[in-house]
Amino acid sequence: MPRETYTRLAKRDGYWRVDGVALINSKEHPGKYVEVDFSRISPEAVAANDPYRTEASKSFLDQSWSVRFGSAALARFRIGSIWHKGKEVNQPERIGSCTVDIEHIQYVRLDEKVTLKGQAFPSVISSDRLCFGGDNRKRLASTLFAVLPVKGDLDDEGRLTHYLVIPASEIFVFYLGSSTRLISAALQGRVSSYIALKQENEKLNKIVRLHVRKQLSNVEAHVLARAQTSELAAEALFGPNKD
Repeated sequence: MPRETYTRLAKRDGYWRVDGVALINSKEHPGKYVEVDFSRISPEAVAANDPYRTEASKSFLDQSWSVRFGSAALARFRIGSIWHKGKEVNQPERIGSCTVDIEHIQYVRLDEKVTLKGQAFPSVISSDRLCFGGDNRKRLASTLFAVLPVKGDLDDEGRLTHYLVIPASEIFVFYLGSSTRLISAALQGRVSSYIALKQENEKLNKIVRLHVRKQLSNVEAHVLARAQTSELAAEALFGPNKD
């Protein structure tokens, strides 16, 4: 499948890393647009498949870029992905499997202090681990991250990972699958135009019966049904419009 080219991105030279995505709050169009924040990184870091270390963007510290897209773009501009001449050329590598404790999940903002295992940290992402270009750290200061305790799993090198830090927008996209119209509907508070409210749906012998208001694809039906049985999935679907 050919990669989609974004004309506005194609006009920029160099390699650009997606540092984060922020929902644009607008009274006229709530949830309709997102702002994708890019940092320019060195081609050497891309070639070495190491575009996230601090040195990757140090030579371009003053070069960041914010672009407005329709909210469905959340599914396309994954955090950490690398773009060149309007096309995605790299994504973060998959990590090995691990077991996380969702009962003790914390949601914190990028600029918020967090205490883990009794130790205080000024941020969930320290500047010496990831260098945000230009004003991106300031722009993304209020974006949410999920901090999930890992249940004692060792990686392939025998190291213990204590926590996973995941952008909340990535959890949102994960639970909504590949349906761009559901992403837009969730961010704009229009999920009820697809299905009846949660309490109006039925759970019979572990089978969820949805009262639909529009024709759904199999993927969309699965996503909406999962929100009826999983509190975490429901939070991802309905959370963006909570006060």
